[in-house]
Amino acid sequence: GRRGMPWTQRDALVAAAACAAVAAGVALWWRSRGAVATKPSSGAAEASRRRRKAPPLPDWVSAPGGPDPPALPEDVTATLKAKYGIDARRGFLPPEDPLVRSAIPAMAPLEDAIAALTDMLHHSDPADTRLAIDQASEAAAEAGVEEALRDPSIGQPEARRALHVAAHLANAFVWCGGADDVATRLPNGLARALIAAGEAVGTHPALSHCSSVLVNWRRSAAIPDAAAAQTATHTAQPAAPDAAAAADGGASGAAVSAASDCPDEEPLRAKDLTMLNGFLNTPDEAWFFLITVELEWAGRCLPGQLLAILRNASALANALSAKGVATSAASRGAVADDGGSAVTPTELVRDSALRLRAVARALYQMTTTLGRMNEGCSPDAFYTSVRPFLAGSSANPALPGGLIYGDADGLDASGKPVTRQYFGGSAAQSSLVQSVDAALGIAHSGSGREFLDTMRDAYMPGLHGQFVRDLAASPFSVSDAVSLALAAASSSKSSGADAVDEAAAKELSEAFAAAVSALDGFRAGHMGIVSEYILEPQSRLRKAAAEAEAATVAAPAAPAAAGGGGAAAASSADAVAASPGAAPPAEAGTTTISTPARAKRAGAGSSLSNTSGGKGTGGTDIVTFLMPLREATRAVLDVIRW
Repeated sequence: GRRGMPWTQRDALVAAAACAAVAAGVALWWRSRGAVATKPSSGAAEASRRRRKAPPLPDWVSAPGGPDPPALPEDVTATLKAKYGIDARRGFLPPEDPLVRSAIPAMAPLEDAIAALTDMLHHSDPADTRLAIDQASEAAAEAGVEEALRDPSIGQPEARRALHVAAHLANAFVWCGGADDVATRLPNGLARALIAAGEAVGTHPALSHCSSVLVNWRRSAAIPDAAAAQTATHTAQPAAPDAAAAADGGASGAAVSAASDCPDEEPLRAKDLTMLNGFLNTPDEAWFFLITVELEWAGRCLPGQLLAILRNASALANALSAKGVATSAASRGAVADDGGSAVTPTELVRDSALRLRAVARALYQMTTTLGRMNEGCSPDAFYTSVRPFLAGSSANPALPGGLIYGDADGLDASGKPVTRQYFGGSAAQSSLVQSVDAALGIAHSGSGREFLDTMRDAYMPGLHGQFVRDLAASPFSVSDAVSLALAAASSSKSSGADAVDEAAAKELSEAFAAAVSALDGFRAGHMGIVSEYILEPQSRLRKAAAEAEAATVAAPAAPAAAGGGGAAAASSADAVAASPGAAPPAEAGTTTISTPARAKRAGAGSSLSNTSGGKGTGGTDIVTFLMPLREATRAVLDVIRW
């Protein structure tokens, strides 16, 4: 079957359980809500799928000050750490606070370059910015940066820091000149450092969620002395004036981490964090990344709770199979869980229900956090100043042939440099939602599934991607467990046996419905953000460009001495967001920095953002990608309803 088990075993359990649940267990569940379960005709079933909606969230999901998630079994915590590099207290965020400067001597030239990057992007010509990055790349290569990063003893904190630095410098090198001045080849040393760092982390050598979010923060209230003057950073404060500054600091050869004065249990809130490195380093940019860090923090319990629930699901299936509960009455008995303690099927079901409630609350908090994006990041600022720097070299008309990674890949058979094509940063590269999909049994299809699988296998940190794959390969999903519990409760009621208590099965089904509804709500919230931050600004900019072009056609040609006009004016109208940092048709309260370098990039040509059309930063067609994901999310609820 899909989860790697012989179909004979799954037929004996899941298929039989589904039949029994339809016959009695599901009817009991629905009658508790004043509804009668009836099986629709095939035509009605198809219509039902088209109208499928997730049920409303119960009040307990959003209630403030809810109970803490159930404690994790020690073996689950140990497995997360040893096999997947996941700290159960932090989820997919690094187990330790990110380094703010590498201790690797060969990384020093690149660290110095990223410390000066924001100042260069604001005040230098693209050619000068690229020259500075090229010189840093050459110095790092001479110092042996590639060899240093391939040393397995450097550890993940250093590898993640190197990936963060190299990926940001690479994207700045490519995109700093706007759409009409795109670099197609990275400097040799930078390219080789990026490739080596990507291999050490287990991800593609490109800017991604890992390098731009997971390791791009420090705590504002606890800055070690050695890092006090470190690099161009920005503390996220909603609607604060832009006060980005660049300062060099931190001696090479001494790793700097902001973790020392902060207990692990201290919450990670965007307003209390500082972005380590950005591009233009505006408050909007800082808030965009740091609110995403807070979102990851909100979902920190998910890896442990999901793994514990799936272990319960397998234990429940094994217990019911051993007793034949799915098809006949059986006497009450105990099963040995992985820890060796005696646990009844009803206790397994109740424990899973509590953990699913924690999953639902985490998803709700993630949605609430996502909804606060506009507290500190305006849609137009994101579209014109942040989004262009996140672009990739795949599915990007501005780089139709891909990107040359220096001399790392040599020449092809025709003597031309080999190119690479990687997607840009994407929310799909976060492990949070894909983990929930995998555990709950939500199956996507078509191009959407292909893209999600690519994000999982190539753009997440290697161990995190493996965690998602292992969840998906579990013998029984959470939806399987719900079906089994309902069937066992029905069998117990009709036969007088006491395998799974009916109330416990109901608790599990309700918690499952709440978790799926919360996930559906998160996906709805994400679609709203996509509309507000990509589709609507794009529409405004295109409308402004069309109006300016029409006005130019209607107006008489300006004298040459006026400094440009005619076709040039039409071109500049289409270039309202011609490059990173170009001023949008301003929303109220938007902070815009005007510098000679920015003004020059703003006249470079058509917008970098607009070249990608209605696509996400990852390169997908946004609407056609996101809509089927919501439908697949709702479809899994069919396990508990007709």
